[in-house]
Amino acid sequence: MARPVLRGRNAELAAVATLLRRTADVRQGCVIRLRGEPGIGKSAMLHAVARHAAAAGFAVGFGKAEELDQISACAPLLVALRSGSKPLLDADTFAGLAPLHHQPVWLVDRIASLLDEISARSPVLIVVDDAQWADPVTRFALETLPTRLAEAPVVWLTASRDVGTESTGALDDIDRHEVVLGPLTGAELDALARDYLGGPAEGLTHRRLHALGGNPFLAVQLLSGVAAAPSAGSETEDIPPAFADAIDHRLRSLRPGTAELVELAAVWGRPLDLSDAAELLGGLSVVAITAQRREAHGRGLLAEDRDHVAFAHDLIREAVYETVPAAVRRALHMRCARYLVASGKGVVAAAPHARAAARPGDYEVVEILRGAACGIGRQADRRGAGQGRGIGNARRAPGRGKTGAAQGGGVEFCGYER
Repeated sequence: MARPVLRGRNAELAAVATLLRRTADVRQGCVIRLRGEPGIGKSAMLHAVARHAAAAGFAVGFGKAEELDQISACAPLLVALRSGSKPLLDADTFAGLAPLHHQPVWLVDRIASLLDEISARSPVLIVVDDAQWADPVTRFALETLPTRLAEAPVVWLTASRDVGTESTGALDDIDRHEVVLGPLTGAELDALARDYLGGPAEGLTHRRLHALGGNPFLAVQLLSGVAAAPSAGSETEDIPPAFADAIDHRLRSLRPGTAELVELAAVWGRPLDLSDAAELLGGLSVVAITAQRREAHGRGLLAEDRDHVAFAHDLIREAVYETVPAAVRRALHMRCARYLVASGKGVVAAAPHARAAARPGDYEVVEILRGAACGIGRQADRRGAGQGRGIGNARRAPGRGKTGAAQGGGVEFCGYER
């Protein structure tokens, strides 16, 4: 099966290819730092560069830092030295590094000597993905080795999510470059759709695709899910399983408190003020909520919003909402409804949540909906409209209640007449 084309990255790939050629020609090292939001395509870009470099005669090592699985000091760099079908180090040489495991300075010095020897035979590309999670020894190595090997044809290519920070601008003579990946354009998303669907995205799929903020990962999950669905080519409101699974995987990777915040925000249904979130989650501090929001943003679930808990894209909110078990959804909706009433925001604001939490025999829900109906009726009367009588009729109507989230329209009373 042919590898999908890397859409929207021609300029960045060309710039990196130029740096690789220059390194091979002048026999001097350089550092390339790739940055971008979660899901923006950094890993795909790294693999494309690695393939290009290998075809151009580079010896290539590829490692990846892990947030929760830091098995040993300098693991990403050590993995890079033994990765692929043509590893940089043979088994015996690699085993010779083991005695230096607890001597990081000597370990980094030995790696420098080995890379210097390899680069005398061919230019070298060292790739480290997710460098924001690198352990301290790996960070030390990535800071010191480029300077140590400045006169050797070694390219250091790292990718990280810290798009909001500035480059440190190390005081050395090494050639340093930064490449920031941005969202795909509408035309690039359309081209991606043709890659996966064999034709243009239409209708609901087109609208969803163009509502993802140009995020390649989310776009690919959406399109691959649509392409794989039995109903491919037809309109369906269902979120594609591949997309839902990708979001669920990210949600499960969060700490329990952070996952609860994300689920609460999905149920809340609109940007959630940090102070409201703190109260709804049992009186946590705003500082704690901010830390959780930052973690979820790092997984590409939430947007970078200083004052609110808001989703990066509405389709993500929908997918998260669908992953929450029905009983938990009802409990969260009821918590929201009670909070809105208790905090003085009113029963009208609480009514959609109360309706979504409704169960037979729940008179608390009935009272909230009665109050909302009366409030809406008074507003209608003040406007001189005849809507108040319609709402009054809805209040007396027999049960046509629905436990899904309210979407406006008349107010129903869960099968109870009061």
